[in-house]
Amino acid sequence: MMHLPAILISRSLFPMIWQPYPHCLITGLVLLWLFFIPQWNGTTILVFGNEVPGYPVGLERHITAGYMLHEALSWLMLWNVLSFFNQRLLPLAHSFQLNQFLWLKLSPASPLDLCFGRIAGLVDFCLFTLAQSIICISVVWARHGLNQHDGLHVPLATLSYQFFTFSTLFLLMDCFTLLGSSSRVLAASVAILPFLSYLFYSTIIYRLGRGFAHYHPAVFPFVRDLDYSNSLPLLALGTMFLISLILRTTLQKSHTHHLKEMP
Repeated sequence: MMHLPAILISRSLFPMIWQPYPHCLITGLVLLWLFFIPQWNGTTILVFGNEVPGYPVGLERHITAGYMLHEALSWLMLWNVLSFFNQRLLPLAHSFQLNQFLWLKLSPASPLDLCFGRIAGLVDFCLFTLAQSIICISVVWARHGLNQHDGLHVPLATLSYQFFTFSTLFLLMDCFTLLGSSSRVLAASVAILPFLSYLFYSTIIYRLGRGFAHYHPAVFPFVRDLDYSNSLPLLALGTMFLISLILRTTLQKSHTHHLKEMP
């Protein structure tokens, strides 16, 4: 029996990112803001002729532009987190419901096809948000200049959030049977885990010393204290969960095939 390609399964489980075009509209508005609205007066960046509270005064232009870019990317991160919950986490939880499970069992898709189809829904969303961030960074770099690593942390934090929440929910739904609203509650709980981790970091872990807090896994928009070392543990955990899911599905398939061949 022929297997359905993973991309077709992904399209049947998850909605298209750019329909009905909210991402393109939000990205376009942010790009217009970054390119046309901020003006440099020699000491700081002005918005509609006024200084922006929180932006440094007296620093070089490319350093101040890094603050502006971080804020713009943080707003995009907040939008992408909400969209990711609605367009990826909720459909992922719904795909384990009984009606979806029976429909998928009747299709010629193997468990491994289904696993890769779900992961494809994560990959296409991550690629879209990365492209979105790269365009914004390029616009600010062309308009104001940037330091070498300015603006890279927020896209990495968004990518880490997506990998961690998707793979954690996938692993939990694959191991436990949850029906009805329980799956939606689990999806919402997993969605806020990285943010709750930041609250734990800001109230307790940070007081234990910067050396330990430097590697505490957490992401949060608009916070410049968090850097790459806080995002990478979440990305690593998410990647490990996805690899374990692929291996688990492969081993189950091999075991089932072996049982069918037994006399």
